[in-house]
Amino acid sequence: MTSPNLAIAHITAAQAQKEVTANEAVDKLDLATQDTVDIDTTAGGTIAVTATDYRENFLLRLIGAPAADFTLQLPDGKRVFAVQNASGQTATITTTTGSTPTITLATGQIALIGSKGTDLVDYRPSRGDGALVVLSTNLAVPSATWTVASWATVVRDTHGLWSAGAPERFTIPAGIGRARLFAAGVFAANATGYRTSHIAKNGGTGLGNRFDGSSFILFPALNGDVTVPASFTSVVDVVPGDYFDFRVWQNSGAALNVQAQQETFFSIEVFP
Repeated sequence: MTSPNLAIAHITAAQAQKEVTANEAVDKLDLATQDTVDIDTTAGGTIAVTATDYRENFLLRLIGAPAADFTLQLPDGKRVFAVQNASGQTATITTTTGSTPTITLATGQIALIGSKGTDLVDYRPSRGDGALVVLSTNLAVPSATWTVASWATVVRDTHGLWSAGAPERFTIPAGIGRARLFAAGVFAANATGYRTSHIAKNGGTGLGNRFDGSSFILFPALNGDVTVPASFTSVVDVVPGDYFDFRVWQNSGAALNVQAQQETFFSIEVFP
């Protein structure tokens, strides 16, 4: 008989030299809570961690020089452990059966992880992971027309949420299960009509299709001064491939610029 999670041998009733088994058990517990093993990821692709390395080490340190991002496959089995990625590439961590969700670990990061058997839990607290982008040039918004903002200046992006191939959106990568968004646009001074904005999910357009959780307020023009409509969400559930964009609207009767300045921005905070 062995223990259910770390497979440490039990002492039997009629066993001779019980101290040998007891000492081995203490040693395995010591290793499982304190020791470190280096996992060479140079081969890339899917790197399978052995049952012994998984059970008998607390810290799995990813080393080597893989040519691209790779998958770290852990044995099924309950335990708490840590993974440090020093490979130079991004690791997607899963289990033999397949974890839902997987965990994304960028190079240079370390994560405390719990396994519920086949599914993994990322115990890292949020440290401001996400992205912030701002306008590079003024955005001309036709009157009474919802217009999607396109961004070209990336202030920060911890998870590859923005890309030049789709500059108007943030796209959710693997390993992210929740997100919170905020955006604002500075309309040029004008005394006529209203200004507003909203955050759209997966291509939704117009008032009837904005996703649940995004605020929507009409801002009247203020005596010819700039108007700054903002939109935000609560923390919302997401899946890989979901995307969000920021849309602005005005009805001054003519095109009106959303100005390229630091107060015109789109941001996202992401969580496992």
